[in-house]
Amino acid sequence: MNFTGHKGAGSRGSGTEYSGMREMIDMMKDKGLLQKPKLGTGQRFAQLETKLSKEKGINDPAALAASIGRKRYGAQKFAKLAAKGKPGY
Repeated sequence: MNFTGHKGAGSRGSGTEYSGMREMIDMMKDKGLLQKPKLGTGQRFAQLETKLSKEKGINDPAALAASIGRKRYGAQKFAKLAAKGKPGY
């Protein structure tokens, strides 16, 4: 059985697994655990860099995180976010 409560093709679970998952998600939202940090603070970049540093075969996680940010937000917006995340700007 997977986390959605379905046992397989054609048969359905009782749905208790789904309601338990929903309660857990609601509890995490209430505690603020599912919210992302604000864009431009540098926290998202740091989280991604930490996550990438744990992956095998990645030599420069900061460069890869920057490349992903440029691809996602565009070069101009990413440059503004990078400047905003630096102290003194």
